[in-house]
Amino acid sequence: MENIGKRTLGYDDHRGKAGLEGAFSKYLKGKDGKRLEQRISSKIWKPLKSENDINPEDGKDVYSTIDIYLQDIAYHTLLQELSVSQAHHGCVILMDVKSGEIPAMINLEKTKKNTYEDLRNFAVWEGTEPGSTFKTMSILAALEDKKIDVDMIVNTKGGIMKLKGKKIRDSHYNGYVEMNPKQILELSSNVGIAKIIYENYKENPEKFIKHLQKWKLDRKIGIDIPGESMPFIPKPGSKNWSSITLPWMTFGYNIKLTPLQILTFYNAIANQGKMVKPLFIREIKYHGKSIKKYTKPIIMNPSIAKKYSLIQVQNMLEGVVKNGTAKKYYDPEYPYAGKTGTTQLNYWIKGEPLSYNSSFVGYFPAKNPKYSCIVVISKPEKGYYGIEVAVPVFDKIAKSIYPIIGRKMFLKKKKNQKNLLNQIIESKDFVIDKWIMPNVVSIPGKEIIPLLENRGFHIQYEGIGKVIYQSVQPGKKLKKNQIIFLKLEE
Repeated sequence: MENIGKRTLGYDDHRGKAGLEGAFSKYLKGKDGKRLEQRISSKIWKPLKSENDINPEDGKDVYSTIDIYLQDIAYHTLLQELSVSQAHHGCVILMDVKSGEIPAMINLEKTKKNTYEDLRNFAVWEGTEPGSTFKTMSILAALEDKKIDVDMIVNTKGGIMKLKGKKIRDSHYNGYVEMNPKQILELSSNVGIAKIIYENYKENPEKFIKHLQKWKLDRKIGIDIPGESMPFIPKPGSKNWSSITLPWMTFGYNIKLTPLQILTFYNAIANQGKMVKPLFIREIKYHGKSIKKYTKPIIMNPSIAKKYSLIQVQNMLEGVVKNGTAKKYYDPEYPYAGKTGTTQLNYWIKGEPLSYNSSFVGYFPAKNPKYSCIVVISKPEKGYYGIEVAVPVFDKIAKSIYPIIGRKMFLKKKKNQKNLLNQIIESKDFVIDKWIMPNVVSIPGKEIIPLLENRGFHIQYEGIGKVIYQSVQPGKKLKKNQIIFLKLEE
């Protein structure tokens, strides 16, 4: 359990302040008392009554937003992928779309023993070039200024664009010569997004930068946890600005953002444009009495964009999963939206092998989202594209959480289509064609557990009432004597 959020919980000691304990130590510590005492003998002291006595005060209880169950899901899913890809480090952040509460935040880094431990809060601290996840910001800016519409066609010149003596390339040439903005984002075309922004803003790059400033991407969020890095957005006319800065910015280079800063922007898209501050604390109590509650979301920006622009971007992010770079993991039963990202980390160092950051940021369900989430995998040795190492983590987390948030609320049932679970309950006869695991979520445990056990499976469960989580996902093949874990309502 030590690594399931050690840096998020943090400390306040000789090492300094870190995490929640460092942020709220003034509440947690309490106060020492003082009283006058008389020494009777070398080891015996007698208290003396004095009007100068100061009674000690207990520390207060700080209730965080971290959900240990969701934290556990995020931890094991990230750990598994880091071990497979042999990455240097990675992080996962889960955020409640409406409230901004953070129910899960995991950071893991490889040690000299080739194990992974929670040693540094990369989610809050590490500012890097975001790569293709920034293309969403570029598209939204162009939509807001009416520089593009969904029907316009962009010539991507075969996936290579020459500009100021440099070449911009699409990492995966898709065979398209002409693409619309939706396809450019879905298929993550560097050339397409660079052409859109450069051709429309090269004479007035300040206008593009103003959108980033409006979205507060040029400043810290100002979270309670210490150690947040300052983002970097270059300004036209500064020493960091050149003739190629703008086009390279469009696909996430020459800028720096932390995972939490990126997620906060995407969460605003999921939240119909309302940008809320990430929250890590729900309440502070003293001797059981509430002294401070964080019940209302803290609004950073009431509307980052017009409704039309947001709808277009939301459709594009759904398209990334349905038709684009993440389509390998598209499942209509568990719809989510988001954007893949792959960033070269040391491209400026000649002769050194390239390393990468792989990421995926999005939200689920795709309609009426409950959670937003970002996954960043740094310096993987086996695979490096976002679809290879980051999307699998997001996918597993989303599918594990879907049953908890009530998947039926977000899915339209097809007419006259009978759910396999209803057939099971009605017939009381558990028969699985080809040993396929059914969806048992929302079925009373007292009904489904005996049926599964009678079929020869070993069932482990906790709680009472209806099933809210199953360890084996629906549609997976089952083996005789397989262990299946079910979580029931409390």
